[in-house]
Amino acid sequence: MRIRPAQWLALPLLFAAPAYGGGPQIVVTNADDAGAGSLRAALNSATPGTLIAFAIEDLHPITLLSPLPPIPADVAIDGATQAGTSCAQWPPTLAIELNGESLPSGDVLTVGGANVTVRGLVVNSGPANGIKVGAFSTFRLTCSFVGTGPTGTEDFGNAADGILLAGSTAAQIGGALVGDRNLISANGASGIEIDAAASGIQIEGNYIGTTASGTVALPNGIGVRVLGASNEIGGVPLLAGNLISGNQNSAISLEGPAATGNTIRNDLIGFDATGLVTLLNGGAGVDVSLGASHNAIGDPNAPPNVIHANGGGGVLVSGDTSIGNAIRTDELSNNATIGIDLLGEPFEDMNDPGDADEGPNRLQNTPVFLGASLTTQTSIVHATFSVDTEPAHATYPLTIDLYLTDSDNEEGAVYLGSTTYTAADFVTGDVERNVHALQPVSVGQTIVATATDAAGNTSEYSDDPATLTLPEPAAVASALAAFAALARKRRRSPPFRSSTARRSPCA
Repeated sequence: MRIRPAQWLALPLLFAAPAYGGGPQIVVTNADDAGAGSLRAALNSATPGTLIAFAIEDLHPITLLSPLPPIPADVAIDGATQAGTSCAQWPPTLAIELNGESLPSGDVLTVGGANVTVRGLVVNSGPANGIKVGAFSTFRLTCSFVGTGPTGTEDFGNAADGILLAGSTAAQIGGALVGDRNLISANGASGIEIDAAASGIQIEGNYIGTTASGTVALPNGIGVRVLGASNEIGGVPLLAGNLISGNQNSAISLEGPAATGNTIRNDLIGFDATGLVTLLNGGAGVDVSLGASHNAIGDPNAPPNVIHANGGGGVLVSGDTSIGNAIRTDELSNNATIGIDLLGEPFEDMNDPGDADEGPNRLQNTPVFLGASLTTQTSIVHATFSVDTEPAHATYPLTIDLYLTDSDNEEGAVYLGSTTYTAADFVTGDVERNVHALQPVSVGQTIVATATDAAGNTSEYSDDPATLTLPEPAAVASALAAFAALARKRRRSPPFRSSTARRSPCA
């Protein structure tokens, strides 16, 4: 049985114990900006294998007057070693706060080597980025707050990005256990930015754009901005999904031609942490633009992305070179404009004869239903449909994904299952398929579908949802099919229709 987002809070609160190399330990004993016992002195003295721990008696924020030296390679900083702190639950109890409000310029914390671990810190108020990671591999950040104060409710954002991964590889922000989670909120640009030279980044299990409770917005400009390749936002284990809600603009933005091969899965976007209350992002749930291509938004082998009620739509793909972006098995509902929007035209793009047009995701034509019914086995959906895409204009076969609709009967709120549509089927035209529904279905519910070609180009949702009926007697079914065929012909060559037929973005 699928676990819904609202059930996250009922799961056991697992936590990860730190694992370091057993090298030397330097203990920070005061909150001074510099001098003996300070964090600055510890960084200057650290050698490979060092653990920087904390035992500050007169505890208060470490107010930085000049940039700290970069964290050297093979060094760990663990703020959870300070007495009275703990990462064993969410929200954690954190006390080691790096405050950058007195810095004249620069980043609060920088990483200057490979194999660096940071845990249990609060990093805020910087004039630039909270944490900047250079072109080094295997950085890991867990159990930290970036852009807030120690309670996880304060708006102490860094002026630019909360975390900037500048050329980094194989970094991990968060993880699949509660004790790995980070809170990344209130930052002026992005909560997390992965630049065009960075790759192999894993962003898992974090709260991005909310307070530590996950129920109140504390917005970044953009939640996660990705300009690089082969990164993962969310993971397969349930708690590896991120909560990315409440941000001013898009939750996730994939931008530019270097943004390719990225995977977005198991993320909760536009709800609060309970999965019951709307906490929308001002922009799209996922915004794909400027030539970002061949990315996967959704994963049939992982829990779905849940994308709800976002102000800029659900998934938005724009730019003629933004192609091959597969949008599959996600749960979309009640987003402004439309759920999946290939911005060839405002709102939905009408099917064109043969699908010869080009644009975002090649403006892949949508399936057109002739009917849908439940067989005598009510878990099987019997669908009759066609896809007007000539084999010369797509990479066959097409994958047809079926969904139960949201309350507006427009978006795919519950993934039901898939079937295929081959080049031979295009010659046939209308085909009938039985799809074993992965979720309960009943007569009277409505379904929509998408078509994804073998190169990953996913269509918008089918324009006209189909209502599930009981099987018709053969004679009645034949007559209905004839009427439906006429309707389909009109759908393939539509007259001008105002886009105001769709829901207003302000609704």
